[in-house]
Amino acid sequence: MVVLAVVVIAAAVLLPLLLSSTKLDSAATARDVAQQFQQREGVAVDLSCDDDMKVQDGATYTCTGTTAENEDITLTITITDADADPPTYTWAES
Repeated sequence: MVVLAVVVIAAAVLLPLLLSSTKLDSAATARDVAQQFQQREGVAVDLSCDDDMKVQDGATYTCTGTTAENEDITLTITITDADADPPTYTWAES
């Protein structure tokens, strides 16, 4: 009886963890994309990305911000390889 209770409790704790999908760190993604944007476009940008960016192939998310030239910008993040370690994505201006 005790063993069954332990198995049920373990399943209740572990199952959600195993079934949950990985998420991109929104702050790290904003920082990395902002650096890439500055390298490519030659202007700094302050970005904020969606907090709930689940790592699923083809999923798209939005980052918004303002450039150093005071222009509003929206970038689309697209997950390209959810199985990579770390997962890979591309970004493009929307």
